[in-house]
Amino acid sequence: MTAFFGERRLKNITPTDVHAFIVDRKEQGKAAATINGEVAHLSHMFTWANKLKLTTHNPCRDISKLKANKKTVIFHAKRLAVCWRSVAGTCEIW
Repeated sequence: MTAFFGERRLKNITPTDVHAFIVDRKEQGKAAATINGEVAHLSHMFTWANKLKLTTHNPCRDISKLKANKKTVIFHAKRLAVCWRSVAGTCEIW
């Protein structure tokens, strides 16, 4: 993010800048889920800065997430057995 926003002050970053950041990341070929995560981190930074009274806005607040591909997780027998043992060990009925 530093490469895009540089030394800009938080108070000078606008929603338009965040949209430009998203477009830039798309042009670099980054996945939607990656970009969503980066914008979430940026938003958390503004939330933290607001709590510290360093700024009073969050330009990410009204930015919609990009549609990302859902990941399918396939559980192999060994992985499923480990999960099952973990759950079974914490349940009182087992």
